[in-house]
Amino acid sequence: MPDKPSLQRRQLGMELRRLREEAGRSRDDAAATIDRTISMVSRIENGLTGIRLSDLERLLKLYRVTGEQRAQVLALGEAARHRKRTATTYVDSAPNWFRRYAALEREASEVRCVEAELVPGLLQSEGYAEAIMATARAFAGAEEVERRVQTRLARQQLLTREDPPAPLFWFVINEAVLRRAVGGPDVMREQLKHLLGAAELPNVDLRVLPFAAGEHAAVGFSFWILRFGDDPSADVVYSDSLSGALYPERGADIEWHNVVFGQLLVIAASPEESRRMITKAAREFR
Repeated sequence: MPDKPSLQRRQLGMELRRLREEAGRSRDDAAATIDRTISMVSRIENGLTGIRLSDLERLLKLYRVTGEQRAQVLALGEAARHRKRTATTYVDSAPNWFRRYAALEREASEVRCVEAELVPGLLQSEGYAEAIMATARAFAGAEEVERRVQTRLARQQLLTREDPPAPLFWFVINEAVLRRAVGGPDVMREQLKHLLGAAELPNVDLRVLPFAAGEHAAVGFSFWILRFGDDPSADVVYSDSLSGALYPERGADIEWHNVVFGQLLVIAASPEESRRMITKAAREFR
């Protein structure tokens, strides 16, 4: 069985492909620069094989990557080369940690989300996103908060992407998400209306986990599962914290997240009943 690409190698490969495309370079150009075959460049960009530091430096020079961005890519390359196989969780705390997750998300064929506290970022209205991001203003500053809001809204284009086709999305959100008055009544009414619109998309399955469902294996936890084609061994599990991202890497841990997600789908309200719950909650915000 071929070795599963480590998360860091996958992230590094995606970043190198993005940088190459932004620089207007072909895989032929990259292969010639590092004296490798086009097939090898493809394997590097798909996270299937590592890359030597000297080759990585040559590619960054070809792509005209400098300064802090160059340092971050080199650091990711270092992590990809020296990641211990015995480690069970990869902790990504770099300044651009969420950009790395978003790159993985764009490549996924299916996205599964369990959210305990807030409307998932992909489904947030502008007012709701602004209210959430404003809580970080004391640390990030007004300009950075606005940049984060716009980045979150731009990310939502993935829901309706046509080429390549948008992923299939499964969302299970706690009923508490509908009740938490983020931004006040007006913002919540707008947000819940926005949720109803997203639920009508053909590639979106949105379900509410009612309080009446009682206890379950994911009480208090939020997580995302990214699927890449039909191979479950390629799944990526992600959860965030105040300062970074966590990626469980043991096969048993990834399988358990999928099992729990399946359990939640069973006890959650149906899509139709979920829409009724959202509509009712919107009416109660006055």
